[in-house]
Amino acid sequence: MFANFLSGKFANWFVNLLQAFLQMDFVTASNFYWHNIRNNEFVPVVFVALSIMPFVVLFVYWTVKRNINYLDEVTENLEALVSDESKEIILSPALRAMEINRIN
Repeated sequence: MFANFLSGKFANWFVNLLQAFLQMDFVTASNFYWHNIRNNEFVPVVFVALSIMPFVVLFVYWTVKRNINYLDEVTENLEALVSDESKEIILSPALRAMEINRIN
């Protein structure tokens, strides 16, 4: 079934894509497709890339979420500093070293 997929409409679409975007002629594009994709040399690379992709997406999501939480905390403390209230400003653990260095 997978071999039929690779030799059917997908093959025509991929060869047309190579012709349109990489300015290849039909023979070069079909040879590229035949040697790299149809002979299953490309499939392990795609499999590995698709296997790694969820971990990369989760890492980026975690990093962005952590930075957004940090920036929200900084914004909240800046608003407390600017306002007339005498609210205590609590620094993030990442900024505690700066506070200790400034006191010394």
